[in-house]
Amino acid sequence: MGSYGLVIGAGFLVVAVVVAGVIDTIVAFAIAVPMFAVGMYRFAYRPSLLRAVEAAVPTSAVAHASTRAIWLRVSLMQLPLGAALGLLVLAFGTPEGVAAIWIGNAAALLLTAHWLNELQTERNVTILREPHWRLGPRSSKSRLGRRRATDTQGFYVVPSGTRSA
Repeated sequence: MGSYGLVIGAGFLVVAVVVAGVIDTIVAFAIAVPMFAVGMYRFAYRPSLLRAVEAAVPTSAVAHASTRAIWLRVSLMQLPLGAALGLLVLAFGTPEGVAAIWIGNAAALLLTAHWLNELQTERNVTILREPHWRLGPRSSKSRLGRRRATDTQGFYVVPSGTRSA
């Protein structure tokens, strides 16, 4: 998903340079990309994924979709979000902010993927997940009970060397 984010963010970046100018785009990127990348990685993706991995179901044989099917599902999840942000750009005229946030989020996803690869190597397992949007029960730690925790179901831990191709 991080790679898709970079591609879509690059599209917004081109629009940002044309509409807002190079200087405004550089300023937006200098502020928003590091802030969003670090914030999402540190406070959203990594802790959530760590909880999910800890709760993963151990299995020696997991049926999984082909790589092509997974890419198709991920694409179908990302493109509507990109279209919605495109409409926000048209409505409010701030492509540099949208591009910076999108690329910052993509960077956070790529950092998370790197961390997950290290975790798999450290634990000598392969971690699988069915890609989909899903929220879990309301978090007891959230204010007013409005925020939802990320669902930890759908993760599987397969000992290295047992995953079928």
